[in-house]
Amino acid sequence: MEIQCIGHFRLLFGLLSVDSCKPIQRGALNVISSVTQNQECVNDIAASDVLVPLLLTLHSVPDAQVTTLEILYALMHTTKIVKDSLAKGEHIHCLLCKQFFKTTIKRKILRGGEDFLYGKCKN
Repeated sequence: MEIQCIGHFRLLFGLLSVDSCKPIQRGALNVISSVTQNQECVNDIAASDVLVPLLLTLHSVPDAQVTTLEILYALMHTTKIVKDSLAKGEHIHCLLCKQFFKTTIKRKILRGGEDFLYGKCKN
């Protein structure tokens, strides 16, 4: 299934912007979560420049924050996505989440940004 999504990430991430239908947003998050296990898909997501709708789901779909953060963590192994997330204020979005101190994934994402800034990111 992952390979079939390549080339369609703008459409898939676009579904995250359908605020009037939470089931569609949750379904899109589940698909994105599945495909982030495949490095080719992660590379295509990075090339698609689609991070903003994902970041906005941290607030628009609060009950899916953990899934969104897991996706962000899976994507943080790609230098382009790390650069994009820092430029688009991903750290600020994470800090504004209600469960900041409860979720270790958020700490890992924040740490990933620090690793990138200090030259520890190798991708």
